[in-house]
Amino acid sequence: MSVAPIFLVGMPGSGKTTIGSLVADLLHREFYDCDQVMEIKYERKIPDIFADLGEETFRDWETSVLQTLSEQQDTVIATGGGVILREKNRELLKRFPVVYLESNLHILLTQTRTQNTRPLLEGNRKDVLKEMLETRSPFYREVADLTIDVGSRHPSEAAKIVYRWVREGAVA
Repeated sequence: MSVAPIFLVGMPGSGKTTIGSLVADLLHREFYDCDQVMEIKYERKIPDIFADLGEETFRDWETSVLQTLSEQQDTVIATGGGVILREKNRELLKRFPVVYLESNLHILLTQTRTQNTRPLLEGNRKDVLKEMLETRSPFYREVADLTIDVGSRHPSEAAKIVYRWVREGAVA
């Protein structure tokens, strides 16, 4: 019996890829990271897409990858942090089980401090993340069926919460 994909949403640095991979292992499902799939499909790194083609093209490609991955069964999918900015993407996500990995600004700053592959975090990272968090949080909540505060949890603990949620029948 095949089952619909489970999507993880949240800010850059919230642990979507790490936790998503752990959840997939626990559930014996395939794991996909939207950004990694996009880089493979379009044969370009995310920073290069932004630099050469701009954010609008990146968002178009992101929507295309999201649509393709939504057609997969028995999967856990980590979305890009900004996927929820487009209403079309939010409407698609609402058709599936979605977990919002909620995090605070301090944790996000810590988790992204050594990453230089995130084009939208250039400049004053603290101010950028704070503004992103304020803008995006309502959209994450809008699409989420389950919200997990990952700020004080180890990734394996968060993964087990998702696993139990799925096993308890919250996800078909």
